[in-house]
Amino acid sequence: MIYRLCTALLFALLSSLTARAELAFLSRSDAIGVEQIYQGGWNHFVGGGVAVFDCNDDHMPDFYAAGGGGASRLFVNRSDQGGLLSFEIVATLSLDEVIGAYPLDIDSDSNLDLVILRDGSNTVLKGFGGCQFEPAPSEWNFEGGDEWTTSFTATFENGEVWPTLAFGNYVDEKKSRRTV
Repeated sequence: MIYRLCTALLFALLSSLTARAELAFLSRSDAIGVEQIYQGGWNHFVGGGVAVFDCNDDHMPDFYAAGGGGASRLFVNRSDQGGLLSFEIVATLSLDEVIGAYPLDIDSDSNLDLVILRDGSNTVLKGFGGCQFEPAPSEWNFEGGDEWTTSFTATFENGEVWPTLAFGNYVDEKKSRRTV
């Protein structure tokens, strides 16, 4: 009985001494250097994708953000390890009508390439390391089409050197043009 009473008193004492934790969130968005807007009309209600990958082999996450009807951008992580986040925008990868993006080593050269989904011609960018990209060479035989692409997948099939790329188009805009 005394044991139960002591346990109850100890529990009551500890409960009354428990400090109330206060959470505080601080906006550090100005210091990060990232401002990206996904915008556009009805054909941009699907999308807003962000591809997070390490394009310069520094073990820090860089990202490519879709912009819809606005500009998409590559943000290269320039943060110090353990410090505040900081990103640099790579202007050469600013494309419009981008729905999403996927990093993938298409040519197996150990550099990530980017597959860019667009409302219009899809784009494949060959990566050279150091966050350097350029349009895929003609030898890759990539035809981007001209549809509204909203989904993508890739697979390396047994015995194949190049991946199979599959693009999903949402609506045939030529047949169902809408105005808002």
